[in-house]
Amino acid sequence: IRVAGGGARSRLGLQLRAAFSGCRLEKVRMQEASCLGAAILAGVGARVFTNYDQAVKELVSTVETVEPDATLAARYQAQMDDWRAFCRSLVENRKQREQSPKEAIAQ
Repeated sequence: IRVAGGGARSRLGLQLRAAFSGCRLEKVRMQEASCLGAAILAGVGARVFTNYDQAVKELVSTVETVEPDATLAARYQAQMDDWRAFCRSLVENRKQREQSPKEAIAQ
C-alpha cells in the first residue's frame, strides 16, 4: 500500500497502520498525491506513457518502506480495542438520535 500526505508524516502512525493492517506500507517521495495522480492521468492521456503501469513505474518512487510488526500491534491492542468500542458507541448514539425525533412525532 502506498501512502502520502499528512497521514504519512508520522513514523509511529505508519508503523501502527502497518502493524494492524498486516500490510507493507510504502511512503512515496511526492507527497502531493493529487498532483501526482493528475500527472499520471495526463501522461497516459497525452500518450507520453503507453499505460498506467508504465506511468506509475516512471513517476512514483518510495522513500521509506514500513513492514508490519506483530509485536507492536500486540502492545497497542488494548488501546485499539478501546478505540473500536468508542467508535461503536458513536454509531449507536447516532442511531438513537436519528430515531428519537421520529418516535416523538409518532406519539
